[in-house]
Amino acid sequence: MLWFAVWTVLVVGAAVVLGLVARSVFRKGVALVREMGEAAELLGEAAEQAERLGSHPDPEPAVFADPHELRRERDRRRRGGRQPARRRSRTGV
Repeated sequence: MLWFAVWTVLVVGAAVVLGLVARSVFRKGVALVREMGEAAELLGEAAEQAERLGSHPDPEPAVFADPHELRRERDRRRRGGRQPARRRSRTGV
């Protein structure tokens, strides 16, 4: 009879622990589903905003461009589209 009582206590204790763990996992699962719903809404809003902004084509890599043309373009950007200033002669005239 003593062994029956010991095993009964062990089985009931294991069932209680298993129930507590199952309840904890269930609550965490519900919280996860709720958070995933909120994340899906935010992702939808971000996708709509990205559509409104539109996409920009990727620039062509400069590796394949003509280096002389790139230098001319760089110089134009540095000058801000202005014509180069004329240099004075050394005589000051």
